[in-house]
Amino acid sequence: MFDECTRTIVQQVDELKALVNEFSTFARMPAGAHERRRTLNRLVEEALVLFREGHREISFTFDADSPRLPEL
Repeated sequence: MFDECTRTIVQQVDELKALVNEFSTFARMPAGAHERRRTLNRLVEEALVLFREGHREISFTFDADSPRLPEL
């Protein structure tokens, strides 16, 4: 009985390790992601799309020309 319980624990630990490794691989930034330059204005505009879709009852506005935000 002790051996069977020990085997089960070891199997579960191995499965948890595999799950953590898969999540870690999934969560890594794609190669070249840091090389892409963007303006903060573009980033704000992309975020606003999500807010507008999620909260259609609210009117969101963003004046991208005043002031011009720096490049990332």
